[in-house]
Amino acid sequence: MNKKETKRQHFVPKTYLRKFSIERKEGQYQIFAAPKNNIEKIFPANIASICVHNNLYTLLGETEEERMLIEKFYGDSYESKYNKMYEILTDDNFRDISKEDNEFIVSSIITMFFRTTRLISEHNDLMYRVFERIVQMCEHTGKDYYMFENEKFMLNGRSAEQLLFDHKKESRVPHVITQLDVALRLIQIRKNNSISVVKIKQNGPEFITSDNPVTLYNFDSRHIAPFDPTNTISMPLNGQYKVIVYPYPSFGYISRMHHNDTLSYSEVLTTGYKQLESLEKFILGTKNGLNEFVKIKKRTDEMADISEEQKKELEKIKKIARDLGILP
Repeated sequence: MNKKETKRQHFVPKTYLRKFSIERKEGQYQIFAAPKNNIEKIFPANIASICVHNNLYTLLGETEEERMLIEKFYGDSYESKYNKMYEILTDDNFRDISKEDNEFIVSSIITMFFRTTRLISEHNDLMYRVFERIVQMCEHTGKDYYMFENEKFMLNGRSAEQLLFDHKKESRVPHVITQLDVALRLIQIRKNNSISVVKIKQNGPEFITSDNPVTLYNFDSRHIAPFDPTNTISMPLNGQYKVIVYPYPSFGYISRMHHNDTLSYSEVLTTGYKQLESLEKFILGTKNGLNEFVKIKKRTDEMADISEEQKKELEKIKKIARDLGILP
């Protein structure tokens, strides 16, 4: 591979991660992270070494230009212009927005969602379960092949893990191309959608993010399809701001909401829970942001536990009241 080619490719851009980071040395930014299953285990990380995979977007081709096509597309079309978008969204006085800027912001957020590895990982998890079942069936029947749509596929003694490894190699390029294609199609549908920005209180709890920072919500469906044009889309911008794209037309301005005190805590908590729900491996943010979210979540969980105990006690009281004939 040519030395000019980018081997380590970020699926969450460094330009985005910097807004949750501090510059420890010139050009070196530190963010804090915590694993999905132990969010109290917070550790520092250089943004150069997080949310990155080797050759994630590298295509097959004879030339560097061919191989780096998707990586260059993301870099030139979105990452190089991210700071302009960030300045627009975090400027409290910026309200009137051009059609071009509106489209760029919406398209940046949508591509941010589809370029991450979460959807690919979910597909691979599903395929592993399929391969496990295939291997079990072959062992049961004494065969070293399986039939799919009248086509024979040989196992050649491979385990489910080996089948998955081969599948990942074969499907990586089709996956990243398909996800980009879906993103571009969805952008054409949603490019003129309405944009809103939420700002929370300074010097209080902060928004956190994750390795899958764009989250979806749908008021009309409990099952959320990523490509559904009726989804509400949101993404934290830094510790104090988050952007929301609503599935209705823009009126040429950015709506802005400023929350203080209780509403700030509520926004931080709901946004943090959405990040926990959507992430693949890590939540991310400033050290203060992650610590405060862990504290708020712990208090909220404890309140929920108390509430459940109270419900049990109430049921006991109701039973006594029924036995005494006070309640029907």
